[in-house]
Amino acid sequence: MSISQYSEDRRDCLQEVCNVALGQAANALARQFDVFVTLPIPVISIIAADQLADSLAHFGSGGQAEIYAASQLFASPADGCDLTGLALVMLAEESLNDLQSLMPVTMPVDELIISTCHSMAQTCLDALSEQWGLGFQSAAPALVGYQSLRSICQQVVKDWQHILVVNINYQFEGRVFNGNLLLLFPDQAIDAMAQRLDELLA
Repeated sequence: MSISQYSEDRRDCLQEVCNVALGQAANALARQFDVFVTLPIPVISIIAADQLADSLAHFGSGGQAEIYAASQLFASPADGCDLTGLALVMLAEESLNDLQSLMPVTMPVDELIISTCHSMAQTCLDALSEQWGLGFQSAAPALVGYQSLRSICQQVVKDWQHILVVNINYQFEGRVFNGNLLLLFPDQAIDAMAQRLDELLA
């Protein structure tokens, strides 16, 4: 299974929807921290679940470098739609330290990670939900922990076989901060998303 199995129209539609959503999320972060947020084009792919860590090689050390992570489950209550997924925010230690320096008061590390996950993920999910007409319902962010990238990926994918990954990289201009938001859609959601994209294109 690969992103090539999505038609060109589907891929273009998904890219555009994601571009709009992450733009709104970037604006929310910029207002919150009074910084300029730079955003590369999101990377969208369908991969085997056990290849998730390998696909994130930019974190270095072959997936063994320890990073901070928090996750947020989301699902659509729409009838007949199984578009559920997981938002995963990952931060290297230097990014977390830089983020801490932007806060008006010192926050406990766990609280800061969870707050950042909510800031990076929720606005993006809200924008996707609005465009797709799905009314995503999100759980509260949960701490995954401070672990190696490979351990984090193994923990979150569980028994999934394939994942559609939307990888969004957030950087603060002139700052060290460099964080990744992954939107992970497991097997059944891949087909559900294709159906929803076809409805948007109709």
